[in-house]
Amino acid sequence: MFGNDSELEVMRSPFYELAKKETLDKDAANKLIEEVTFKMNYLESLDLFLQPPMPDKENVAYTRYADRALDPAQRTLYQFPRGQPYKIINNAELFRIQKTSVGENRWASIKRSKPFLETKFFPPFDLKEGNLRKLLFEQKDVYSKSPDSSEYIQWKEDLLALIPNLNHDVTVQLALHLAYDAKVNDRDIWRAIEDASLASLHQLSLTQVSQLEWATMELKPKQVTPRLNTLLQKRAVEAIDGSPSLSDLMDVLQGFRQRKNKDMYMRIRKQIIARKDAIFPASKTPEEAKKRSENIVNLIYTFASNRPN
Repeated sequence: MFGNDSELEVMRSPFYELAKKETLDKDAANKLIEEVTFKMNYLESLDLFLQPPMPDKENVAYTRYADRALDPAQRTLYQFPRGQPYKIINNAELFRIQKTSVGENRWASIKRSKPFLETKFFPPFDLKEGNLRKLLFEQKDVYSKSPDSSEYIQWKEDLLALIPNLNHDVTVQLALHLAYDAKVNDRDIWRAIEDASLASLHQLSLTQVSQLEWATMELKPKQVTPRLNTLLQKRAVEAIDGSPSLSDLMDVLQGFRQRKNKDMYMRIRKQIIARKDAIFPASKTPEEAKKRSENIVNLIYTFASNRPN
């Protein structure tokens, strides 16, 4: 059709002829209208011929894909069909961080994003005390059994007899291991950990306070009393209002993440602004400058990622 129509080579826009209408007589004007009508009809037919097909039930749901692959091998290659129709979302969702997957992949992803907190808050947690290693590593199949079994009851009694004699730092590590590795949510065991922690609360560092809060808030239902978490939060607030270090601020942000306490969050924000020169001292060497930059990035990322909703 295109090769036989010589007018396509010289056809101009219909508006070119319309620009001449003021200087035309009656017969020339009629001829002009006929030419414009002919060209408009011609262009409309071309538009109908060249425009894409109307959506149908086979392609309307996959508007993000232009390939309508028929070959099964090509469908596998393009993962066809995989597109989803667009949907209207709330503006707040544009700034929401997608949650990582559950299980081991989840912790691996979190460790990669916060390597500076890896050994403090993320599993696995090691136990160096010999009796604890025997109960929780060598007898792993025992505490996995039913709580009503005789083996579990004996294992539980051995652990309860051991907890009051542990050092405060070992008690914190035990709580982390039970919450994130062994996932033992026995009421009597957690109440024994609570009693041992309250007795040595004055000896706990701010990092250990944050770790204990992090451990007691993991398993549901929570087995410790609100009194323990209230005292832990009080210790953390007192430390924040003092002269906390960079490490202290990041530990509190991570450890009290599930608390979602806006007052504590704003106190930390105030400390970062007021003591920025002390938290990030001026560097004198290139190595110190690099470390200072890393510290700023780590604190800002920890501050943002643990923001309460």
